[in-house]
Amino acid sequence: MSETYTAQQAANLLGIHRKSLYAYVSRGLIKAYDTPGRSKLYDADDIKRLQQAKQGKNQPHKVAKQALSWHGYPVLHTEVSRIDSQQLYYRTHAIDELTSRLDTSFEHVTALLWHPHNPDYCVQFQGEKLENLHTLKDALPKDLPPLKRAQIYWSLAEHEDMIAYNLDPEHVAHTGEFIIHLGLSAVEHSLSPDEFQIPASSITHHNMSSASSRLARSLSMESHSHLLDLAMILCAEHELNASTFAARVAASTRASPYSVCLAGLSTVLGQHHAGTTLRIGVWLDELLRARSIKQGIAQRMRRGESWPGLGHKLYSQGDPRAKILWEAIQKGLPNDLWEPYRNILQEIEKIKELGKPSIDLMLVIMIRALDGCDEDALTIFALSRCVGWIAHAMEQYNEPGIIRPRAAFKHG
Repeated sequence: MSETYTAQQAANLLGIHRKSLYAYVSRGLIKAYDTPGRSKLYDADDIKRLQQAKQGKNQPHKVAKQALSWHGYPVLHTEVSRIDSQQLYYRTHAIDELTSRLDTSFEHVTALLWHPHNPDYCVQFQGEKLENLHTLKDALPKDLPPLKRAQIYWSLAEHEDMIAYNLDPEHVAHTGEFIIHLGLSAVEHSLSPDEFQIPASSITHHNMSSASSRLARSLSMESHSHLLDLAMILCAEHELNASTFAARVAASTRASPYSVCLAGLSTVLGQHHAGTTLRIGVWLDELLRARSIKQGIAQRMRRGESWPGLGHKLYSQGDPRAKILWEAIQKGLPNDLWEPYRNILQEIEKIKELGKPSIDLMLVIMIRALDGCDEDALTIFALSRCVGWIAHAMEQYNEPGIIRPRAAFKHG
């Protein structure tokens, strides 16, 4: 159950009588939950939205400002995903229910988000040979990070794709499959002509051409492709975060799917996202080197250090994606690979002010347990999130006009 209020608390917050509260419930504006007694509890998120809507009528400039904040009033309609205080939904499927099914793979989730009316659609991350693309491997710096390499591949592919601006949903999905294929190729550092001819076969968890299997081979984690697949599912979509908003703005101008993903990836690579992944590694290393974890935490707190990867403003009960991935790490890997991080998490849990782990922290822990580099966590995240960017682009292509917020001029 989400955070709730009693009837009197809800009525007081909204400045209404309890009869009006019951009317809101009957109209579907506020969810009500039964309790063991006769009274009911009322959903806090719904009440906060109504508060913001009411404020908007009286102070529209404040709502406009809040709309761009974490708890702001929703600015776009979407059927791709939904977040409440303790759960994430892809379409109408709760993420914990979705990941508990044995037949769920990253490809299946992609089909769900791109083809909601045909979830059995066979997604295949492949593509045809494009002129000049295979010559890039030797021309680019050997130490160019995979995501920077992906940006170049996508830009060149868009230049050579004569029908990149065919924004029909089926064609956008086909282009999206190729975009992710190029992203995986960027990780593989191999763009020979043969790499573009992946057999057109059904892609499943066990097919060695699946996205997670290709990543696992590239990262030397072949025996753990199932764990990578789960991580990719959990990172595929997350409502209107900064990168997805950038992607939707690009889509609203009718930019191609390549440019949509470039907009999303450029946003991910900013200091407040990519930098967060690296900063997580810094404090994990510091606690691992400390004489004791408790002492290491105390030293950081005395210095007023931040704790990236802990706490998530959209989940009052903790990030459900982190919980799912942490359970899988403990079940799927030998104890000695993750036990040092369990000890850290146990000490952190004692300090409620630090917050609960987020998916960003769990990705770093997973990658470290698999003997990878912290940067690999960001690579997995970004390539997975391409699915969400494309799904939102499909929605936005059907909307009229351009996303164009107004600015309030600030006097010096």
